[in-house]
Amino acid sequence: MKRHNFNVDFDKDVLQNDAELMESIDFLLYKSSQNNRKYKIVEILRESYYDGVICLGRVMELEEIFHFDLRRFMLKNPYIYICEDAIRSKTITDVNKFIAKQVGTKYVHSRYPKIGFPQIRRILVDIHAILCLTQ
Repeated sequence: MKRHNFNVDFDKDVLQNDAELMESIDFLLYKSSQNNRKYKIVEILRESYYDGVICLGRVMELEEIFHFDLRRFMLKNPYIYICEDAIRSKTITDVNKFIAKQVGTKYVHSRYPKIGFPQIRRILVDIHAILCLTQ
């Protein structure tokens, strides 16, 4: 039986063919002076790609690496619908509760869409575009 190497396939198929995503990652790493953390971002993206969902802890790791509040950006991004209650909430703690409920494990059934690789990819590309425009 042939073993499938998911790491190689992801790096080769997804990352190497997505120049926009790689440019965004490189730019954000440069802005945050975290150039040596690219391996961690690739690991997080690979995990979200194969699991179909990203957990809150991984989103927080990305925030720490990029020095950017991704969760707050998600609430303001028109392409990522979290839920009306999270938009109305006053504190980031309340927002975190709703996001955690939404992006828990992939086995949790929710009436809200989950955040996975496509959403994280879009967030990183959008942040890159916004930062380039504001410089």
